[in-house]
Amino acid sequence: MNNILDLILLIFGLPLLLYYLSGWNNLADCYKTNRGTPEIVLKNQSAKLHKLTCTKILDIGICEEGLYLSVNFYSLNKIVSLLISWNSIDEIKYYIDRTYGKSYEIHLIDVKITITLMKETIETLEERFGRTIITDRSV
Repeated sequence: MNNILDLILLIFGLPLLLYYLSGWNNLADCYKTNRGTPEIVLKNQSAKLHKLTCTKILDIGICEEGLYLSVNFYSLNKIVSLLISWNSIDEIKYYIDRTYGKSYEIHLIDVKITITLMKETIETLEERFGRTIITDRSV
């Protein structure tokens, strides 16, 4: 009986946790997209969204329009994908995160939610994209 309850909590509780604690609901108000997955995407990535660490459940991509985020977890397929336009990014700061080490904090103009991506994730995306997306390299 306990295993069934755990499974129910996982299937229904995890999406609610992600949606509200991470601020995904607020991000979706501004940045939800029906666009398909961009050509340049890293699957099963980790990131921090607001107060929640999302470990290996995000697809993070870039395209001409901006930064793409999607949840890649079987019970979370109803959560909308996000496309944050480059113009919606206020600032990107270098940051030493306790969990991820060298990281970048992305501060948005429209929503007061910080997205923290690992430095390696950004560098891999830039390499595949063929140009830099982080201009401040004073780290």
